[in-house]
Amino acid sequence: MRTLILILSFVVVIQNCKTASGKCLEGDCKAGSGTQEMKDGSLYVGPFEDGKKDGIGTLTYTNGDKYIGDFEDDMQSGEGTYTYADGDIYIGQYEKGKRNGQGTYKHTNGDVFVGQYKDGLRDGQGTYTYASGDKYVGSYVAGVRSGQGTYMYSTGEKFQGEWKDNSRNGAGKYYNKRGEVLLDGTWSNDEFQEKPAM
Repeated sequence: MRTLILILSFVVVIQNCKTASGKCLEGDCKAGSGTQEMKDGSLYVGPFEDGKKDGIGTLTYTNGDKYIGDFEDDMQSGEGTYTYADGDIYIGQYEKGKRNGQGTYKHTNGDVFVGQYKDGLRDGQGTYTYASGDKYVGSYVAGVRSGQGTYMYSTGEKFQGEWKDNSRNGAGKYYNKRGEVLLDGTWSNDEFQEKPAM
């Protein structure tokens, strides 16, 4: 019985080692350059330090996504390019495996975002240009338009003011294509409410 327990314990330890480091297919996956198959089937090619991905490498996922760029302590950290299987592309900064810092995200439908990211989401100042010709320049919080921003329509009209949860909320002005103010006052959930009190 003790022998069986020892064997099972050894198997568990071996499985845990495979889970932690993956399988080295080629080269030096401890402190050099190599090719490693991860536990989820993704494939990493690049440098290692202390058995962890470290330096400029390529990580190809089983779903067709691919990341080429900096790694540190086994995570995406620094500058990198992430190409999604559907054709979307992100080029920019990473920290601890997530988009953090300045970056550019190009959608296959033609939309492009250039700006700040935090924990993988648009956060801070940014410019989102839509394929339709519309453009938003302003603040983002946790992935949505929030704070001060200007939305310019392809028709030439624009809204300038406060946003919350992707909608016009707070004080703002709506201009026609000649630059004349059509609406000036308080907005709630994209709807104009009233003019400010005099």
